[in-house]
Amino acid sequence: NTVISAHIDAPDYPIGPFAALRDLGTDTEVTVSAADGSSAAYGVTSVTYYPKQDLPVEEIFARAGTRSLVLITCGGAVDSSTGRYADNVVVVAEPRA
Repeated sequence: NTVISAHIDAPDYPIGPFAALRDLGTDTEVTVSAADGSSAAYGVTSVTYYPKQDLPVEEIFARAGTRSLVLITCGGAVDSSTGRYADNVVVVAEPRA
């Protein structure tokens, strides 16, 4: 899998690059652009909230099987005492032809 992780927000940066990740719908097209100018298109197959302690790390970082794009950010409730989110939002997308 190709995994990209980014913030939803931060104290000094109220709207992070993945702020709208949780709003993606199934089959939304996501395009990833590389530094060399090439790009690859993917279709979203799932958007899942996982409590941070239950994040399926082995599945997310799989090195075999179906080639997928995995996008990760924070989500769920915010713990006001730590300023941290309770969950991770995980979007999985499959390559488009």
